[in-house]
Amino acid sequence: MRKTTLIIFFLAAISCQRKESITTSNVKQTIETADCESDFDAFFKEFAKDSVFQKSHIKFPLSSAYYGGESYEELILDTIKTKEDFRYIDFTEDATAMQSETGKYTHEKIKSKNGLVYKLLGYDNGIMVSYKFEIINSCWTLVEILDEST
Repeated sequence: MRKTTLIIFFLAAISCQRKESITTSNVKQTIETADCESDFDAFFKEFAKDSVFQKSHIKFPLSSAYYGGESYEELILDTIKTKEDFRYIDFTEDATAMQSETGKYTHEKIKSKNGLVYKLLGYDNGIMVSYKFEIINSCWTLVEILDEST
């Protein structure tokens, strides 16, 4: 009788551990899925306002290019190597940017071969910045910045 009770207790313990493991695994999977929006607009809404979310959806090292030099005609290639080197980009004002007195710009989304380009286009001010996003591991990810502003 004692051996039977011990075996039942042992089997019950193993059964509980399996259920807990499965539940934990499902929770992690649900969190990862919720974190990776397939709809770009839903993803970008969070990307625009949350610095931690933004940094977690960038492929490092991040390629960045801008025009510089003495006459601003030279394309300078830069690489942002780590999350610590990256500064948060606030996209929350994009919807109202044309209503400001200075620095007016519009934004547009252009589908590309491997993803989408989110582009800022200035209104009489030379702003022209492209942010290239691709889906990596089922998640939208910023992979490149090209600043062609003058």
